[in-house]
Amino acid sequence: MNPRATLLLAALPVLLALAGCQRNAEESARRSLDRAGRALTPGDAVAAAREGNLQQIILFREAGLDLALPDASGETPLLAALRSGHMNVADNLLRGGVPAQSLPPVPPAVAAPQAAPVPDTAPPDSAPRDSSQTALGWALARRDLNILGLLLQGGADPNEPLSTPASEDFLQAVGHEGFAYYLRKEKNVTPLMLAAATGQTEAVRALLAAGAKPGAQTARHKTVAIWLAGKHGHPGIVQVLLGKSPRPEDQHTRLTIRLGEQKVLLFKNGQLADSSPISSGRKGFPTPTGTFVVTNKYRHWNSTLYDDAPMPYFMRLSCSDFGLHAGALPGYPASHGCIRLPEAKAAAFFAKVDVGTLVEIVD
Repeated sequence: MNPRATLLLAALPVLLALAGCQRNAEESARRSLDRAGRALTPGDAVAAAREGNLQQIILFREAGLDLALPDASGETPLLAALRSGHMNVADNLLRGGVPAQSLPPVPPAVAAPQAAPVPDTAPPDSAPRDSSQTALGWALARRDLNILGLLLQGGADPNEPLSTPASEDFLQAVGHEGFAYYLRKEKNVTPLMLAAATGQTEAVRALLAAGAKPGAQTARHKTVAIWLAGKHGHPGIVQVLLGKSPRPEDQHTRLTIRLGEQKVLLFKNGQLADSSPISSGRKGFPTPTGTFVVTNKYRHWNSTLYDDAPMPYFMRLSCSDFGLHAGALPGYPASHGCIRLPEAKAAAFFAKVDVGTLVEIVD
């Protein structure tokens, strides 16, 4: 007998014993599920995930059920856990090998056949079902960076659009009325847009590292993630999307605009480097206060809102409709919201201020 055959014969008892242990473990798990009133079906696994029953999810796996399979409505245990907020169950499923890629919902016409050996009889769910929403969407709605990371590591597509119009339970989980319009009315809304609008800086970083496209646009209004970050007051995310660091120690250049004094100050490494008088928004057209980011610079620009008025040395703030530019200074607030500087100062500031610079506007 050759050495290989001898080795196989010697190992055979061990292999048989291991197989017997596996069968015993599966039978034990099946009995435990049976005592709990659970059938070995995707529907009951989805129900367990929806209820957050981690012990039963482990038993389903030990009993040999493929936990990637959807129930008759198209919902998987992973999506059920995410939708219901049971992130420990989602974590266990992902670490147990459930695919991170979203599965398409099963249309009613091709739902699982009712003549299966064990019927798929998941208990009815009183909440609205959203089996079509992506796993990445739910991870961002739940603001769970751990689950987001596991999904991306598992191959989830960071550019897969969210399912819109979104269900009410998804809108409630997101909890952001300003972004709800996009989830209700728009198409091609990406995970990066959701993370940017809701202020999830580390999620934005993770999505970009996984290949999310910052220039992706919604179908109707051509909205991009950086505009949403600026619109909803997240200057740090605006900087990240521009490839800049939002860390305080990395803000080597900074502008402060003091509306009460009608003055702009330019700081370099914490030291005052330049200043200029300004003319800000007049009554009825107030200049917004807050923290903004220089997102665009145009040596030559004309207003798209006010009679094509020239706005040389224009520096747009946070993708909005206002910024700094050269213009007339009558000695009081006189603009439509922009910050006017004398032309020589506008040119000097334009040369010294880079895209990504923070601009603080105070009363």
